[in-house]
Amino acid sequence: MKVKLLLIAILVPLLAVSISAKAKIQFESTEVSFGEIDSGKIIDLEFKFKNTGDDTLIIKNISASCGCTATKLKKRDYKPGESGVLPVKFNSRGYNGKITKTITISTNDEDQVYTRLKVTGNVLLKDFAALELGPDRLTFKDARPGEIYKDTVTVKN
Repeated sequence: MKVKLLLIAILVPLLAVSISAKAKIQFESTEVSFGEIDSGKIIDLEFKFKNTGDDTLIIKNISASCGCTATKLKKRDYKPGESGVLPVKFNSRGYNGKITKTITISTNDEDQVYTRLKVTGNVLLKDFAALELGPDRLTFKDARPGEIYKDTVTVKN
């Protein structure tokens, strides 16, 4: 009887500790700005995070809002106190102006199952073809059927 009570006295606190153990993801920042770049550049960014919980953090899924933003995390399990880095590549080809792209992370953090990360910045469109066409309109006001009319249109890059 005393042995059973002793076992219960030891096991109950251990079970309580293991039941309350939780993983907790904490990012240094959930938004990273690349500043101002020329269109067509591919840039490398990163989001730093840490497991501040007392159980193993598991990164279940990572999804980017579009194909211009790519990431690949080599490791998916982080022990309590362990840090990690989520590398991100952004391809600015085809973009012009201010942009915001998102990456959604799902984890086993019960308080924060989904975390949305933002990549922001300004893309400058340089050295692109811009056509000048002149004159801006042709008038055939007095045109008659069967007659030939000539005019000149200028196209400049």
